[in-house]
Amino acid sequence: MRSQVLCSTGDDEVLPMSWREAWNWARIKNHLVSIEARKELLMLSHRRRDLEKVLAQQYEQLVAKSAWLQTKARASARVLSALKSYRVAIRKIGQGTGPNATRYRRDAQKAMLNAQGAIPCWVMSHAKVSESMPAQLGVFDLVIVDEASQSDLWALPAILRGKKILVVGA
Repeated sequence: MRSQVLCSTGDDEVLPMSWREAWNWARIKNHLVSIEARKELLMLSHRRRDLEKVLAQQYEQLVAKSAWLQTKARASARVLSALKSYRVAIRKIGQGTGPNATRYRRDAQKAMLNAQGAIPCWVMSHAKVSESMPAQLGVFDLVIVDEASQSDLWALPAILRGKKILVVGA
């Protein structure tokens, strides 16, 4: 409903009086709507994000496999055997509640002594450190405690194994 009077020529500023102008205006509006690509851009943005995530995962896997390949190429047969023994022992430990868990922990610690020099960085939880690493003070150059605010007294055995300690997330 309009509350203002039309101008003296009788032309409405919002709706043109001429059907041809109205027709052209509608065609231009429909054309602009049809070439608008907002939905397509959003879809492409989501697709790009998903592809970048997959690419990052593949890159991570490539770096890990490359590192292991270099480690394997430079390692002696004794070290490779120790790494395999370590992996088998850790897998057999499982949740650590079985009747042979103590034996497998001992096997993992023995294999670790032979393999630790070949691996520049070990990543594991406090519990895994205690059950699979040899109980020697200062055996590692650096121990990084991540999520330190969530750590408690159980982190101490891992910390004591390092010559230097980096605490993250205190």
